[in-house]
Amino acid sequence: MGDDLRGASLRLTAQFTALLLIILAIVGTLVYLIVSTSVTESNQRALVAATRLDSPQDAPSGTYLSLVDTRTGGQLISSDDLPEGLLDTAAIQSVAAGGEDVQEQRSVDGRDYLLLTTSATGDRSHDRFVQVALDLHESSEELGRLATALIAGGLVAAMLAFATAY
Repeated sequence: MGDDLRGASLRLTAQFTALLLIILAIVGTLVYLIVSTSVTESNQRALVAATRLDSPQDAPSGTYLSLVDTRTGGQLISSDDLPEGLLDTAAIQSVAAGGEDVQEQRSVDGRDYLLLTTSATGDRSHDRFVQVALDLHESSEELGRLATALIAGGLVAAMLAFATAY
């Protein structure tokens, strides 16, 4: 009889722990998706805001700006610390030729960047073209730390639940 009770207790404890893990996995996934969406939207806002800058030297850390202003001779001016190979001249030429804005993600030297190439004037007078590159390294690290914290917290909670229930 004692073995039957101990076996039933273990089964109930395992079922409770499994249920808790499932609930934590669902909540953790939802939290991760919400934060990931928020980070993506924040990156998008930073990208668009940087298109309004007047000089590549005004770009915040992790943001690289290249501009062509046809009113001042059409010279390409870029951030001093622009990583080699990040500039997408084909996208600038496409937008300069009257094409749509170009948004893409590129990897250069093992780092991911979000790029937006656009005419900086809303009326498409085609006198100023901007390419903004946003380093996604910090965003990726932030999401990685969140995932690690959610997994570690879930495992600790499961172990505590198992010990408490048993």
